[in-house]
Amino acid sequence: NSEPVSRTYAGVDIRTIYSDTDYKDSLSYVFSEGILIMSSKPMLVEDAIRQLKSGVSLMKDKNFSKIITTAGKNVDANVYINYKSFPDILTQFISPSMKREMNMIPDFADCSGWDVAIKPNAISFSGFTQANDSTINFLNLFRKQEPNEIGLTKVVPSKTALLLFFGISNIKLFHRDYKNYLSATQQLKLQSYEHYVEGLDKKYGISIERSMLDWIDNEMAFVMTEPASDDLTNNCYAVIHSNTIDEAVKSLNELADVAKGEGANRTEGDEKSSVNKTTDEYRNHVINYINIPQLLPQLLGWQFKKISNSYFTAIDDYVVFGNSNEALQHFIDDFENNKVLANDKNYKLFSENISGEANIYLYSSIARSATLYSTLVNEDIVKDIEEQRERFYKFEAIGIQFTINNTNKLFYSNAYLKYNPNYKQESGTLWESQLDTTVSARPYIVINHNTQTKEIVVQDDGNKLYLISNTGKIVWTKQLTEQIMSDVKQVDVLKNNKLQLLFNTRNAIYLYDRNGKEMRGFPIRLESPATNGISVFDYENNRDYRIFVACKDRKVHCYKESGEEVSGFKSQSTEAEVQMSVQYHKIDGKDHLFAVDKRGKVYIFNRQGEPLVKLKYNLPSVAANFYIEPEKDYSKTIITAADTSGNIVKMNLKGDKKSISIGRFSSRASFEYKDINNDKIKEYIFIEGNELTVFSQDETVLFNYEFKEPVSQGALFFTFPDGSGKIGVLSDKTNELYLFNENGSLYQGFPVAGKTLFCIGDLNNDGTYMLITGSSDNSIYVYQLASAPSF
Repeated sequence: NSEPVSRTYAGVDIRTIYSDTDYKDSLSYVFSEGILIMSSKPMLVEDAIRQLKSGVSLMKDKNFSKIITTAGKNVDANVYINYKSFPDILTQFISPSMKREMNMIPDFADCSGWDVAIKPNAISFSGFTQANDSTINFLNLFRKQEPNEIGLTKVVPSKTALLLFFGISNIKLFHRDYKNYLSATQQLKLQSYEHYVEGLDKKYGISIERSMLDWIDNEMAFVMTEPASDDLTNNCYAVIHSNTIDEAVKSLNELADVAKGEGANRTEGDEKSSVNKTTDEYRNHVINYINIPQLLPQLLGWQFKKISNSYFTAIDDYVVFGNSNEALQHFIDDFENNKVLANDKNYKLFSENISGEANIYLYSSIARSATLYSTLVNEDIVKDIEEQRERFYKFEAIGIQFTINNTNKLFYSNAYLKYNPNYKQESGTLWESQLDTTVSARPYIVINHNTQTKEIVVQDDGNKLYLISNTGKIVWTKQLTEQIMSDVKQVDVLKNNKLQLLFNTRNAIYLYDRNGKEMRGFPIRLESPATNGISVFDYENNRDYRIFVACKDRKVHCYKESGEEVSGFKSQSTEAEVQMSVQYHKIDGKDHLFAVDKRGKVYIFNRQGEPLVKLKYNLPSVAANFYIEPEKDYSKTIITAADTSGNIVKMNLKGDKKSISIGRFSSRASFEYKDINNDKIKEYIFIEGNELTVFSQDETVLFNYEFKEPVSQGALFFTFPDGSGKIGVLSDKTNELYLFNENGSLYQGFPVAGKTLFCIGDLNNDGTYMLITGSSDNSIYVYQLASAPSF
């Protein structure tokens, strides 16, 4: 913002630009001997000038001189890294807790030289890294190892945020060199390692190195999946390849046995049956636990220090370690549902620009790592990440590889940074289940009465009905001839705590047991086609159900749970078709059933179908739904509805009518009437075009949100543990799902991909809540929510 200020130092003109009038921020620069030197610290510029004039340069460093000879000439830039000095730069950006980690960088290698090529939306780096042929550089552990194919992307989750891969052709040689490396660089750590191994060998009468290392082959990696919070415990895994997977599992199971007292040192009198079992089977994968803390980081190195527990399972030819049973279940879910990195379309495109094999491969999905990076950098950068999160996501990923080149004894080094302004992650689903065809209907959560966990019922566009387990397995299917009109309801018609599924189509009412068999008396073939979804009421909570459906004959019909029509019920004849479901409320201790026809006329009748109240006024003829707030007497019992222009009608059962003209809508608007902020007063919720607007009872706007495209479906409503309401919206043109907090802000992680209206529930009864929706690729998507709602 000002003219440069000049001063002379050692015969050279240094210029300084100040960004403001108080001279706090500045940039000093100088051109000398064809070199541009610049820094925000003037003293560093002076140091560089002295260095330049001294005649002593990096060219006299044998490591650097060897690297610089490999530099390309016709490139966009050359970048050099001196690993001994690199931590001094990084410490300016990292968090204090990470500074200890920087001590490992000088031991990695000596220096790297990179040719830089700037491409549209990408930067590629290629060159060589020098690591003296000695034991003091970590990279030299791979000097005698052949590079290996990066094959584990076929099992690691697609939501991987960080992958550190080691290609190892000879694990015994590698481990011997690793101990020599510890001896040369970190003598105390070698002593700690030897003490740890000797202690376990003596305690359990085993060779821990043979148990853990003999089966390892070719690939070993640390994997971290996209974290939802600062707690990374259940996001960290070790993935290790074995060409004798059965032997590997046998060896690890034996180690698990001795670690819980079933091995050589089991004291006399111990009974095998008295030992707590730690194995668990999940989706045909056995999960076991080795009760030896810090096993992986002690034997395989600091790279695995985030894995302090040793739960393990086998997936294909890989052994996967995690910190908990739950963590491995998530890993298994992704694998079984083909949500692996090799299938991720973004990673497929990215991997075309890197080598398929390496000795070391570091992959970081930047777009999945905002939370992770925030734990690594200082507060200023954390703030920048939060403020620029949308831009941050556009930096898709970076990959860095090191591969031994036996010709020049250097390590070929390449890196690729991809920027994608249109980047959109693959759905971050917990699991997916494939259907036969597309799905447009809303899924429903139902209870498995055998396990009390939840299952999912959904119908595809080919009219096939599916029952899907809480892990994504299709339990059964039924081919129907029509689309379901109603919600899917659960009843216990046999009164034995076994639940059935009840719903209707246009021409029938169906009742299926949990195994997909039709219950006796069903389906009920309707004499006249249904015009609304069924309602089911259990007046006395004794499971004597009554099923109500309105038909084209302009009558409301009532059926028993046996499938028989209730003979004593006087079917209500209506002036027009009833398209909204019948409602039931108790008012002043008496049963009241409500039906509204498409002209807005309200019918109120008792259990026998006899009229109770005849109202003077109608509701709006175009109302899509109506809401009843029952009170003890008729004058305070209010029916509320709205027309498509936002005009709200309130009527009590005494015949009083009140109209509220918000008058803000010009086209067809959908309407909901719910308490979203837990103040016991309901709000008016409208969706018109591409706009969601929530009004308070005094007609003031609580919040407003504008979608990218017009929304054709009405809003959903969910209640969370604190009593606050959440509003769900499907943007069907963009295939996005939105969940709004009571103040109009988006719930964490939203929007997410989805094609249908959705439901939310605790599928596993473990306090973890899921969102279930249909997708545009013939699948059911199940997302894990960031926190737990309650219903």
